[in-house]
Amino acid sequence: MLKSISKSILSYFYYQNCLSTVIEREAPWHADQQDPLMPNRLLAEAADKGYILTSKQIKDILGIKPKGSSFTRLGFSFKKIGKDGIYSSWSVERT
Repeated sequence: MLKSISKSILSYFYYQNCLSTVIEREAPWHADQQDPLMPNRLLAEAADKGYILTSKQIKDILGIKPKGSSFTRLGFSFKKIGKDGIYSSWSVERT
């Protein structure tokens, strides 16, 4: 009986851990669905203040992995300018 209960408890915690991981990974999408203009606001701030964004930050904002040496999305131009650790660095400008 005790062995059965402990397996059930372990299964429950395993399920909760998996669910938490999925929710954390998908959090940027949920935020965008609540405020569809949030990506534009974040990119506008980055462009206006001259921030350099990493590939990971762009993926978190846009939901896509940047490819190539430049691309355009949502009225902003992105240009690869170097590396920041394991990620590429990108400049952002309004088009």
